[in-house]
Amino acid sequence: QRPNHKREAVLTSMADVEEESVEWFWEDRIPFGNQTIIAGNPGQGKSVLSTDLAARASTGRRMPFTPGRTEPIPVILLTAEDSKANTIKPRLRAAGADMDRGFVMEGIREEKGQVIQLLSIPDDIPLLRSAILKTGARLVIIDPLDAFLADNVNTHQNHSIRRALTPLKMLAEETGVAIVS
Repeated sequence: QRPNHKREAVLTSMADVEEESVEWFWEDRIPFGNQTIIAGNPGQGKSVLSTDLAARASTGRRMPFTPGRTEPIPVILLTAEDSKANTIKPRLRAAGADMDRGFVMEGIREEKGQVIQLLSIPDDIPLLRSAILKTGARLVIIDPLDAFLADNVNTHQNHSIRRALTPLKMLAEETGVAIVS
């Protein structure tokens, strides 16, 4: 606890909460305003699926198992393992993406200097919020999630992961983006 700072619990009566219906990026699978985790072992195609989702979002193409097209939306990709020039862009092109709606968040820099580090969750959530607002993104893809977790997040402790991801969930709710990792 910080000295000289009084803290208090924030309570909301459920009687004061107005129910909302779910708005779907991909019907019954990926909601806007929330985070969705794609889990699986390495090499099972999670990155390829993420690229396909980004391409479909950028063009408004129909999602699998759902009827009709949607409005094209901007997408932000955070990728730690793949080159934007020789992997990400060729995958997006092959998937038919609209490159003008696809953005790669390469990292964080100070002032006008070089990129100095990857985005760190939860520490750099305000910078991700700024990028979402700047681009108008409605979909954020983080691949792989663990590469973007702050150094102090213990990935072997459930409560440490949950505490790190809660600000990401709050960002999704606040901005209405679908966050997929």
